[in-house]
Amino acid sequence: MNKLTAAQREAGLSDTAKAVGVAFFPTLDSTVTFHFRESGPSPECQAALDELIGKGFATIEPFNDFGALTYRPTV
Repeated sequence: MNKLTAAQREAGLSDTAKAVGVAFFPTLDSTVTFHFRESGPSPECQAALDELIGKGFATIEPFNDFGALTYRPTV
């Protein structure tokens, strides 16, 4: 079991948030950027990302001035 999975279990994350966290952030160097005009997460994926941010597992920051956002893991 990796540290991220153990931390997620202890935080009481939903199964969807766990899956998104492991898929999008396999390492601490991982980032995911959504260019919302062209592409964005599904509503379910967005809810999982919001959950990860809310519980301190990820951060969100602007990528550019056109609405793109970058997500980064913190754990």
